[in-house]
Amino acid sequence: MAKLTNFIENYLKNKKISDYEGWLALYGKDADAAFRAEKAEADTAYATARAEHGSRASGLHARGLSGSGYSDYLNHAAYATRQSTLTNARRKKQETDAENERGYLAYLEGVAKEEEEAETAKKKEEQDLFNSLLSKNLIDEDAAVTYLTMRGVDEKKARELATESIKIHKGSRSYITQLINEASAAGMTYYTAYAYALKKGLNEQDAEEAATIAAFRSAKRKNHYPNSYNYY
Repeated sequence: MAKLTNFIENYLKNKKISDYEGWLALYGKDADAAFRAEKAEADTAYATARAEHGSRASGLHARGLSGSGYSDYLNHAAYATRQSTLTNARRKKQETDAENERGYLAYLEGVAKEEEEAETAKKKEEQDLFNSLLSKNLIDEDAAVTYLTMRGVDEKKARELATESIKIHKGSRSYITQLINEASAAGMTYYTAYAYALKKGLNEQDAEEAATIAAFRSAKRKNHYPNSYNYY
């Protein structure tokens, strides 16, 4: 609920009242128009009653009954009818406004749900692409970026994912083993293999491990013992 509340607050802040007015025009009920119509009808009825009251008052006066109070009674009755009609119209307007607000809240909840589902789907698609990239074992950033952009990822996001993928790949045992094999096959000494491993993206600790193993294998291949091979 808190997430929905935050979403609605942000949505209203960004969209302002124009969004509510747009929704109201499409799906809501015009409470103001209904109120104005009922008020106009009440005012017309009251004006008609007052006109009739004036005619009656003149007749009563002609008959010498102007002080009977009957004229005032008719006037008060007409006014009371008008006020009752207006009170009822205001109540209807409040109910309609509340109904519109509930409808708009339901609309916002629907928008929030759609955006959350879209965000979840986007994250899943992104994760699937990232897993696919990892499976390719690409360590060249441009190649990794190309792989992602060809699948619809924008370049900025593709570079972020490529960097993360390469970082993970270069820290994996399979990559370290690959570099060890390359260095030993080339007959590299310890420091040559160490520099090679650093250049290929290994951290210092992994580079030391890879260089030690590669140099040992190179020495064995040359029929040297580990303590006698040239580190340089």
